[in-house]
Amino acid sequence: MKIKEKFYIATHQKKQICALIVVGMLMLFSFPCDAASFPQYAILDLGTLGGEMSIAYGVNEQGAVAGKSETREGYVKAFYWDSWGMVEIGLGKALGLNDLGRVVGNIHHHNDDAFVWDVVNGLGFLNKGDFLFATATGIGNSGKVVGYARKFNDIDGTTAILWDPSQDTLTPLGSLGGPSYAFAVNGMEEVVGNSGDPSRAFIWDHTDGMKDLGVLNEEGWRYYATDINDRGQVVGYARTASDEYRAFIWERDLGMRLLPGDGESLALAVNGHGHAVGAQGTIIGLEGKAYLWRDGSRIDLNQTIPSDSGWELREARGITDDGTICGNGLINGEIHACLLKPVPSVMVDIKANGSDLPITVSLTDIVSITVTVDPSSEAGLPSDWWVVAETGFAFPLDWYSYVYPTGWAPGIQLCLQAPLFFLTSFEVLHATLPLGNYVFYLAVDHNANGVPDAGWWDSVSVMVE
Repeated sequence: MKIKEKFYIATHQKKQICALIVVGMLMLFSFPCDAASFPQYAILDLGTLGGEMSIAYGVNEQGAVAGKSETREGYVKAFYWDSWGMVEIGLGKALGLNDLGRVVGNIHHHNDDAFVWDVVNGLGFLNKGDFLFATATGIGNSGKVVGYARKFNDIDGTTAILWDPSQDTLTPLGSLGGPSYAFAVNGMEEVVGNSGDPSRAFIWDHTDGMKDLGVLNEEGWRYYATDINDRGQVVGYARTASDEYRAFIWERDLGMRLLPGDGESLALAVNGHGHAVGAQGTIIGLEGKAYLWRDGSRIDLNQTIPSDSGWELREARGITDDGTICGNGLINGEIHACLLKPVPSVMVDIKANGSDLPITVSLTDIVSITVTVDPSSEAGLPSDWWVVAETGFAFPLDWYSYVYPTGWAPGIQLCLQAPLFFLTSFEVLHATLPLGNYVFYLAVDHNANGVPDAGWWDSVSVMVE
């Protein structure tokens, strides 16, 4: 349950402030941060449509997945998967989906046709105009779709496309010379892909059109942009003159730079926090590995799942803002799509007079509220800290917040915005309280945006008689 569902903006009775004031807070801001610490994931096999293979290509913020799977009869069909199971869409592959559950991809109809599908409306085909073949590769939450199309078998004439299904229109995005392909679109309708011969990564928008993302000053390298988030961070990979792969990230202020890690790698998706996922190579490669880039490190995702799971993760294809990852791996001799769900590692605890259970005290009893945070492998990640008290007074006089370093104040306010660090049984309140019922909350967000949307929280109740 999110913290904003438990308490929302209000103020407290000013005359009670003196009863809740805590003088000083001696926090240690030099905390250990082990960059090599691995997050931990639970892994879920998404199964197949009856055959021996399934491949995941994308995941949305609800944890639904789009991909392709072999059927019992040996056909390869697009699928949509959610907690109800895998749904067959049609002969082809599903390459992307948005947070509304709209899926896009390629259906082998009369020719290759770009499609949009959802549970309510079923299957629909995108306008191909004068093109004969079309593939949709990504869809934004606005409903705009990107991909590519070509006439006849003219590979060199392949053109990046932006579709607006609501208007039944398609817009060719141009090229940098030679064929162009679009693979992702963000909330600002910025599109990324690759174009030209040799290939160059591009970003496109309605104002400036198609722009080259630049190069890494290496001779003979080709560049491919695969995803973009709403912050405008682009990930992809370069293919070297010796046909090796190097993952990169591009940002407006910093330009293009390689992501960390030795050897070959491809970055295939990025979330809103700039965390990227990808692979060492394709899943066909015998030595393929699924990778996560986070906080300046590259992590082999095989090191983050239970050692006895039986999985060999070959590639990661999508990542949500809460860290859920879709990918593909080898299990029991078959390639299957899978979903990796983060195992909570941050432990928060708030106690009243040393108890996690509700306590009852008198007007003359001292109430001691202590908080503990153990960030484990999340140490050093940006975060918001909240320490708030709900009272029994009528709105708008019903909330207090502990604000570092001044102490308690009316309303719901940030206690602290700082990287996660270890805090052991720190006392935030040592005072008597007026008659009434109180609930004290400790909450920590897994981002630093100043909004109460905590991923980890705890509470304790106090009754004053």
